[in-house]
Amino acid sequence: MAFQKSVNLYPALGVPGTLSRLNPVTKLPKFAGKDVKAGGFCFSDGKGGNLTVYGTNDNATAVEGFVIMERFQANLTGTDTLAINAGEEIAVVKKGFCYAVLTNYANPNDKVLVDKTTGEIKTGESASDNYIDTGWIVITGGEAGKTVEIACI
Repeated sequence: MAFQKSVNLYPALGVPGTLSRLNPVTKLPKFAGKDVKAGGFCFSDGKGGNLTVYGTNDNATAVEGFVIMERFQANLTGTDTLAINAGEEIAVVKKGFCYAVLTNYANPNDKVLVDKTTGEIKTGESASDNYIDTGWIVITGGEAGKTVEIACI
């Protein structure tokens, strides 16, 4: 057994890939395709009417929503991962408050951007390169790699 290396003085803000507030929230059931992770945004295949969403889509122009952890099946990809089994039913939040991990420092009211080719989430003034403006904003900011609260209202 390893010796404890740090002590947290305060509880964690929240768990990435979960709801931070119960109301208001609008979420829809969808089916996971390839590369879907709880705590990340998902994209449609662009064909319309399809219930399957994907974690990446090179041709995407908008996000379908934010994937939250509501396990309906056993995790087949490993025990310590937010990866979702392909074909599993998932909850996609269209409007609401959620916890996420961003790759850069986040201030309240920053725009939330997602890389459509990798699923990486960050903040920025405007979308560039492979990034898409998600329509979500930061509510409770924080350091890169730490949990923050984001919302779409």
